[in-house]
Amino acid sequence: MPVTNWTGAQATATALRTDENHITGNCTTNAGATWTFQDAQTVRWDGNFNITSATSGILSAVGTATTRIIWQPNGASTTWSASVRLWYFDITSTGNWTMAYNDWIGGVFQARGSGTVSTTFCRIIEGYHGSQAFYITQSGGTLTIDDCEVHGTNSAGVEFSPSGGTINMRRFHVVGANLGGRWAPTGGTLTVSDWKIVNCLTPFTVGGTVAEGITNLAVINYGVVAVVSAVTASTITRLFAIGGREGGIQSTPAGGATVTLTECYVRSVADRSVNVGVNNAGAGTLAVSGSVVALPDGSLNLAVSGLSACASSGNDVIQTAANGAGRGILTGTSDNDFLAGNNGAWAGDAASGAEGPLQNWVNVTLNVDADSGNTASTSTPAQYGGPLAANRTNARATPNKPLTITSISSGTPTSEAATITFTTGIKARSRLLISTTSGNTTRAAAEMTTPWKYHGILDPEMVDFTLPVTSHSHGLVNLKAGTTYYYVVECYDPCGRRFLSTEQSFATTAAAGGGAARSGFAGAGMRVS
Repeated sequence: MPVTNWTGAQATATALRTDENHITGNCTTNAGATWTFQDAQTVRWDGNFNITSATSGILSAVGTATTRIIWQPNGASTTWSASVRLWYFDITSTGNWTMAYNDWIGGVFQARGSGTVSTTFCRIIEGYHGSQAFYITQSGGTLTIDDCEVHGTNSAGVEFSPSGGTINMRRFHVVGANLGGRWAPTGGTLTVSDWKIVNCLTPFTVGGTVAEGITNLAVINYGVVAVVSAVTASTITRLFAIGGREGGIQSTPAGGATVTLTECYVRSVADRSVNVGVNNAGAGTLAVSGSVVALPDGSLNLAVSGLSACASSGNDVIQTAANGAGRGILTGTSDNDFLAGNNGAWAGDAASGAEGPLQNWVNVTLNVDADSGNTASTSTPAQYGGPLAANRTNARATPNKPLTITSISSGTPTSEAATITFTTGIKARSRLLISTTSGNTTRAAAEMTTPWKYHGILDPEMVDFTLPVTSHSHGLVNLKAGTTYYYVVECYDPCGRRFLSTEQSFATTAAAGGGAARSGFAGAGMRVS
């Protein structure tokens, strides 16, 4: 295989997959030039060099899912040292880069220009020791980083501090970093959604001077605490934080700033000194609504609090540590549901104004209400059955918690398709359990489920459910003509409680022209073999 060495200024050129390509010095793509790397090849870095661009220079490195481009240090892997593996892509000025399906073993991806940059389906594996894997300081233009991953770095997986431009960072996965992500924008239009951060000491921090809206953020098995800190208004919708060894969400908004958490799920474990589920330690406001906070199992008998110094409403707070000093809700609350103590002590819905510090769970039984939002109820705590049981009912998501499925309709089916629509009383994820036999539409016995579609990364165990909505629509295709189908709607509310509709049915029409009927059916336009 011919060896091609690259260094210095680059005119329009192509790095062929049939060559062994080496980066032997710092490289710059000239203005107006395009440097292309073909797919299905391994590019070797012979030292601590970088690739950058002069003004509008373009780097194009586009692989496919089966013909990725691999960038790695030269020599055997046993000779690669994290402490010296400093090579990086550096996009400056108006450089326009396109990179897809790349694997970068070591190194840094840095975007600090104002050009058009597209980076999709790329992975950084064992990033450079002490440096951010993705370093985003874009000042203008359009930057898109979608479906990318970071696996292992002792620094930040992502340093995200743009000062301008249109920035999209969606479906991002960080595993095993010291800090999953640091978001501190000072300008630009931002879209941040569908992030998953796993096994990171500190999952993320949020700061900067631009209001951020983050949607679908999963944080799993984090170390110290998930930190939300802002000097301006920021919103996180659907934060799934589970496995915090020393706490849940610690927020430090500056005075005059508001951090808003909506439809979140926080579950800490009792490894060390957990003492809070969601805590506001700043001078600003932390508003929490429609969420679930589940605290440790009490194995260490810790004095834990669920929501501390938060402007909270419509939440479920489940405090299971037996220590009587634990506080479910500590100041600033309105219309929440409480459950506390594996010793049987609990408190229900407390009237607004009466939800101050609950110092002693053993003796507190305030305005018990676990199902309707009213101040009086005959409900009993037995329905909870322990922390977040799958069959738990009466979710806290809105006042009066209507776990209902109504207005179910199959529309006007054709010989091979139908659309099922319905409404839920609160936001819920949903799917259909379908069979051609009546009474056979339970979760275990259904022949088919819908919608078989990507729903983000909030809950990896429910990948075939829709996102939470109140108006639902499921399209069925490839149905058998002239056949009666039976189905049950299965839903989960934002707190994880399951509820079902009664069995429904519809019939497809006969095949047009007497043609052969199809042999299967599927959801969301996908055929099932």
